[in-house]
Amino acid sequence: SSMEIETLQLSDLYEVVKLENLVFIEEAETKETYEDRVTTVPEGCFKITTDGKLVAYMTSESVDEYHPLTLNRKASEFYEPFGKKVYLSSLCVAPESQGKGLGGALLKHLIATARRENRESIHLRTARKARHFYEKYGFQFIWHADDPKDPYDVLELKL
Repeated sequence: SSMEIETLQLSDLYEVVKLENLVFIEEAETKETYEDRVTTVPEGCFKITTDGKLVAYMTSESVDEYHPLTLNRKASEFYEPFGKKVYLSSLCVAPESQGKGLGGALLKHLIATARRENRESIHLRTARKARHFYEKYGFQFIWHADDPKDPYDVLELKL
């Protein structure tokens, strides 16, 4: 089956939240957060569907500087259309679709888009266990946020 990357729609959010809770469990972000992202930065939100079913999604926004990367942060508070940095706020692949290159396809799409728009870098927060996935694409560790309630690593790809 061909892999087509399309824009994430508000009508996809029921499925997004279902997947979000399944994959990220206690770190799952809310429907309101995704509504804010899709409404504020539609051009940064993507999905892959297989046989009409949402199997992967990604959200991102351009920003001017690093901000605290707290869960459920509002894209509408930080988005800068001509910002030089891109924050990859979420990347999720359904468990049964993992290992098939969907996450990589979304990530490559974001990297290509960011380069075309002359952005300087892409950064993201991730759990330590997912770091190797991003490192394969050239992302490098820049810092660890040691919040006992919400520890995460920050990785960055210079473009």
